Amino acid sequence: MSQKPETQFSNKLHRLLGRSVYVEKMSNAYRYGLPDFYYEGESGILWCEHKFISKPWVTPVAAEDICKTKSWIHQHRWLTRAHKNNQNTCVIVGTPKVAAVLRYPYNFDPQSQGFKPLSHAVNYIESFVL
Repeated sequence: MSQKPETQFSNKLHRLLGRSVYVEKMSNAYRYGLPDFYYEGESGILWCEHKFISKPWVTPVAAEDICKTKSWIHQHRWLTRAHKNNQNTCVIVGTPKVAAVLRYPYNFDPQSQGFKPLSHAVNYIESFVL
């Protein structure tokens, strides 16, 4: 059975993480909007939603346009609430070769973020948990 592109991206990213980073795929039929991943290490935690697109954006993109699925509004609400409660949160938007890390309010701005090698997303995750 083949994996969805977003799952392939997440697996590729996780293979690059240090072994001391605990990764848990969040899935709960009773908690609509729960972020995709929970990362934990000796220094902290990070809640992260992964999104996959076929090619990088080059223009600014608003959070509501990151994903057209019905679940995004609930995911966005969950991440925003966690952020306001002083939890570390982000959205990682991946392509087959590069990724962008979006911080609250999770809008894409190529001037400040841009798409970078996957190692940038790995370093971002590890900066919160290690």
